[in-house]
Amino acid sequence: MENNHQDYESAYQYPPGYRFAPKDEELIAEYLVKKINNQPIPIDEIRVVDFYKYNPDTYSGGYPTLGDNEWYFFTLRNKKNPKGSRPDRTANNGYWRATTADTPIKNIDGVTIGSKRSLNFWEGLHPNRSIKTDWIMHEFIAATNNQQPSRNKRDRNDTKFDDWALCRI
Repeated sequence: MENNHQDYESAYQYPPGYRFAPKDEELIAEYLVKKINNQPIPIDEIRVVDFYKYNPDTYSGGYPTLGDNEWYFFTLRNKKNPKGSRPDRTANNGYWRATTADTPIKNIDGVTIGSKRSLNFWEGLHPNRSIKTDWIMHEFIAATNNQQPSRNKRDRNDTKFDDWALCRI
């Protein structure tokens, strides 16, 4: 797994009375868009992982929480197939299943800057034989615009999307 997570301890200490509790629009504007544009992030404690490679128990046991028993990760999303537009959300011994449609996230001026989708983790890979767990994830995606750099495709079978996602579990 990335970042040698088992030896990782948070280096950032919040002063008494403070905690990590960003609003949805702050997660997109101050963290996700800055990650996409390679800009400094206010508190660089959100790890980059291949989020869909493992189930949530793996991450919860290997990374410290930020805020109220929540984990935050940046990840590149995969497509189900190279020519498709649907994301692949399988994760080791299960999958993330969307429970809501995309909710637009707007800035203070009312401009849509991204979206949020809620997902539940299901153990098992067959829909008829899967078990819903208590794990909930919010996946944040920045609104696309021409100012954001595009990730270079390696070849025509490349299954990565061009954008980063920020996941909160």
